[in-house]
Amino acid sequence: CLGGQDPEILRPMTGHRIRVRDLVRAEFLGVGLWVWVLATLSALVMVGPALGPGALLNLDLLAFDGAALPRGTWGLGPELPRRVPFGTMLAPLSTILGGEVVAKILLVAIIVTAFVGAFRFVSSMLEQCESEPADDRIDHAVLALGGAALWSLGPFLLTRIAVGHWPISITVALLPWVVPVFVRPIRSSRSIFLASALLAIGGPYGASLSGGYLLVSMLRRDRGDSGNSRLRCAVAWLGAQIVWLVPSIVVLVGTEGRRLVNSSGFATDADNPIDMVRLAVGMGFWNHPFQVAGDGRTFTAVLAVVLLVLAAIGTRSLPRHWRLPLLLPAAVSLVIVVASSAPGIDSAFARLTDSAIGNMLRDSQRYLPPFLLWVAVAAPIGACEIGRRLRRRSSSSAGAITAVPLVIAMMLASPGIWGLGGQLSPSKVPAEWAEARTAIDNEPGTILALPWFAYFTADIAENRLVQNPLSSYFESGVIRSSDLRISQEPKSENGDPRESAAASIAERLRGGEAQAAALAELGIRWVAVEHDVDWMSYSGLQVDPGLKVVVDGPTLTLYRVEGVGNGSINESGEVDVAQPHLLPFWSASTTESITMPVPYQFGWLRGLSPGTIGPDGRLALPAGDGPIWFWPALVVIGADLLWAAAVVLALRKRGRSRHFPAP
Repeated sequence: CLGGQDPEILRPMTGHRIRVRDLVRAEFLGVGLWVWVLATLSALVMVGPALGPGALLNLDLLAFDGAALPRGTWGLGPELPRRVPFGTMLAPLSTILGGEVVAKILLVAIIVTAFVGAFRFVSSMLEQCESEPADDRIDHAVLALGGAALWSLGPFLLTRIAVGHWPISITVALLPWVVPVFVRPIRSSRSIFLASALLAIGGPYGASLSGGYLLVSMLRRDRGDSGNSRLRCAVAWLGAQIVWLVPSIVVLVGTEGRRLVNSSGFATDADNPIDMVRLAVGMGFWNHPFQVAGDGRTFTAVLAVVLLVLAAIGTRSLPRHWRLPLLLPAAVSLVIVVASSAPGIDSAFARLTDSAIGNMLRDSQRYLPPFLLWVAVAAPIGACEIGRRLRRRSSSSAGAITAVPLVIAMMLASPGIWGLGGQLSPSKVPAEWAEARTAIDNEPGTILALPWFAYFTADIAENRLVQNPLSSYFESGVIRSSDLRISQEPKSENGDPRESAAASIAERLRGGEAQAAALAELGIRWVAVEHDVDWMSYSGLQVDPGLKVVVDGPTLTLYRVEGVGNGSINESGEVDVAQPHLLPFWSASTTESITMPVPYQFGWLRGLSPGTIGPDGRLALPAGDGPIWFWPALVVIGADLLWAAAVVLALRKRGRSRHFPAP
């Protein structure tokens, strides 16, 4: 990794002294070790307090110890498999190190990867400019650092990291590393597959960005490219997506009743000219209080204008074969971003995102990275070009111009220093939560999570707005509200057929009615009540003789529904007649028909006989003595193994390389 330096510097024990100059020149993946060190220090300064002991809770960031494999790993719903495949990949590490530690490592790794990748990308672009490269190595480094800081420490990535949008953050971190693969003449389907597979870790989001850059490459007419090579690359790209595409299709086909909110609830925060200009620096997150560096609208707009001017100047100096691959995705991404909030377009865009496929675009601001990548690359080149012209005139300000992108990046990053604007700090999980988890682990069963809100301000999260944390903390099946309450009519995003019945029970509990019988009928064994929002209004819990308090603490109360086992029941009324071995594989101690403690989903079989949906939305299986199994899980597992084998084979055929391929 020392870039071919004298091996003598590796042997300090023999009396040889390590030379600082050689260490500075040392490289890893084609980038100096000093850049990696600087990137790591920058990441530590930004996330700061988050690295202390405790859970991380902020909007969609729910990092607890003891996290299980995502249900989507098996193709099981009802929730869309948004955490596949990255959640599946992280689960083994979480088992060994703990989910909290893994999340904190990931925070640092994302920033470091994004920083180094952008530095490498911008540095290569500076060397390939049609005009002569930067005259001074220090100027070259400062310009590359400016682009790296704009990309990795800008408001866009810091905000998405802070709110726990892992697929977006991972994709952004990897994007500068893989974009050069798509821009080269498309002759190597193997390289296209590997680059696409890397971004496929980010799920549909990563696939959309890799597919966009590949499509732009296909629009060009390069010598040596043929229709067959384009077809092979398109097939390679599609094959790389099976790791998330197969489980998503299984969930979408197997569950019904899902009603997703369209873009009207996630409109980009850019409904005026100033805010639209601020998009150039990564602003516009739809939930403004969570936007890192969201204050100072006029000041950040001025910084954005400066960057846009530099980027416009720098675009003319970009290598010819890079102009279209950078500019076209940037323009398309900007159109998508503003479409959700621009008057006259927003209503049509909302109708588009009402569809199953179009709903991927509902949070349109997340498609800003192609535009930000153009700014992060072209702005330093523009500063380099201006500095070169001033230097020819013997101007004393030539050196200062080259530092402008870096200075602007530092200004934008400063509000996020030490905890990303105060959003990241560890939260101590109260003792009663661990007691409740132990009780449920000893007697597994379905859990009703109250308060009946998808998001609420939680005390254990230091009064931050978070997704209901009970669904992530408990490993057993949790029924919770998935209605985001940002549309006029109720919409269940999870597609859980039991959710409607559970919502009715929660409403009756608010009215003071005893609901143990209704809970038992729905197969609910536990009721977990977090002491937030309207938790005291569920007065029916206190007067119900069919409920027993198992854990009662300052922040959580856990009730057990008497007479309910794990939720499985046969037609004779006997409970606990079915036991899980893995989520998609169960066995039964009876040959009678069974109602299972899982939501109905197409694909469940008893032997070879298909299950049906019960009156309460649970899975009903016919009589028989065959195993209970979810056959699409075998398809999903097979697709994962095929994907992993293809990646390994592609890497072996590609051969070992000391450096990641240069842009």
